[in-house]
Amino acid sequence: LAPGSRVGPLAVIGAGCVVEAGAEIVESVVQDGVSIGERAVVQRSVVVCGTSLGPDSHLLNAVVGDGCRIGADNVIANGCCLYPGTVLGDGSMKFREFDRVEGR
Repeated sequence: LAPGSRVGPLAVIGAGCVVEAGAEIVESVVQDGVSIGERAVVQRSVVVCGTSLGPDSHLLNAVVGDGCRIGADNVIANGCCLYPGTVLGDGSMKFREFDRVEGR
């Protein structure tokens, strides 16, 4: 865990994970060997083994399969599930609304 990263409440982090500076993991399960980039946010989501999440990306109510590669500046939300091995380039997925929960 890098300085300035935040884990919790209600977060589980697997072995061998890397959480970069400014990243947040809240109410989520992050399995073994996952890499979370700088300033990335994982909220109420599941991230499966060996996945990488690029800087400034945001997961909210999402499931990301085994070995996915998510580039920088993506927003994946609203129950979206990514199939194992999915690759998303920088800024290639952006949800406009986050589950319509006020204050989140």
